[in-house]
Amino acid sequence: MFRGQDLLAFDETGTSDPYVLLRVGSVQYQTDVIYHSLAPMWNDNFLFSLNSLEKDLHLTVVDEDPEFDDMMANFRISLSKIPLQKRCEFEIELENNSG
Repeated sequence: MFRGQDLLAFDETGTSDPYVLLRVGSVQYQTDVIYHSLAPMWNDNFLFSLNSLEKDLHLTVVDEDPEFDDMMANFRISLSKIPLQKRCEFEIELENNSG
């Protein structure tokens, strides 16, 4: 998970505190929270051990808040569309939830 850009502002300050949840099956990882940013740089690598490519990679962008976190956007892609054992870079347009 490299970065986000042009994220919606979910906080009253005009920014967000985004992090990303990455899930394949029952295995889930989370990036660090990047505070006060609409263009966060995570530069994280995650390794999923797979026994089948018939699953999907689910990405959920979340805004951290003191009381409860807001889902900002989500995306799903079939693992069969992602090259194996290689660094994969692609740009995706997320379906945004309004804040």
